[in-house]
Amino acid sequence: LALWQSRCALHRQRGVSANNQSFCTHFASKLHRAAVPGLVTGILWTMGNFLSVHATEYLGMSVGFPLTQTCILINASWGIFFFHEIDLRSNRGQLFRFLLAL
Repeated sequence: LALWQSRCALHRQRGVSANNQSFCTHFASKLHRAAVPGLVTGILWTMGNFLSVHATEYLGMSVGFPLTQTCILINASWGIFFFHEIDLRSNRGQLFRFLLAL
């Protein structure tokens, strides 16, 4: 983001052609549309991190930390079974390794 901003500022200062200016305005319009999902994702991650620290504090390190790290397995399961990121019919070996890891 900082590189993009410095590039657009440099182009404005030098008076570069309209083609580069249109890139800067196009990217700026996309930036506003991407800001809301980025902020929501950051807020959710912050809440999850905050709560995992408190879970580890109250449950103890031997129970709380592994419990909070199961999110990796849950996210992998969502990706495989709900979003179909891996074709299970043709990749039975990957499914077997995934279930073995569980």
